[in-house]
Amino acid sequence: MNPASLENLKMGAIARNQGKVRCNVTILPETKRWLEGSNNVSGRIDEMVSKWLKGELVGKSKLDEAEARIKALEEQLRTQQSTGTVESILENWEGKVDESKGKSAGGQPSERYKYVAQRLGELKQALKE
Repeated sequence: MNPASLENLKMGAIARNQGKVRCNVTILPETKRWLEGSNNVSGRIDEMVSKWLKGELVGKSKLDEAEARIKALEEQLRTQQSTGTVESILENWEGKVDESKGKSAGGQPSERYKYVAQRLGELKQALKE
């Protein structure tokens, strides 16, 4: 263990004015290996929790849901005859991306809508060509 870390442990969280709490948890072996890949394990945990609370991290099921929505949008675009209708569909999805940006503290869309935003840009470019 790093000597500076040992010294910090002796001082305690209150003395360092960090207000952190020491606790024991049981984690999966792969989680332990991932955490040990950093010099600051508690900092890595705090960073991940912060990202989760900001909505920057999503579970695989939400990404799968976003993929399904994108496929549905692509199919809907393929079957439409009118460019005006296609543009209204794109505007609808852009509204959802903008709504996601509005809910985010950093002004960025959530992970699932980042991919939707990227694909919308590609579809708009394809319509121009």
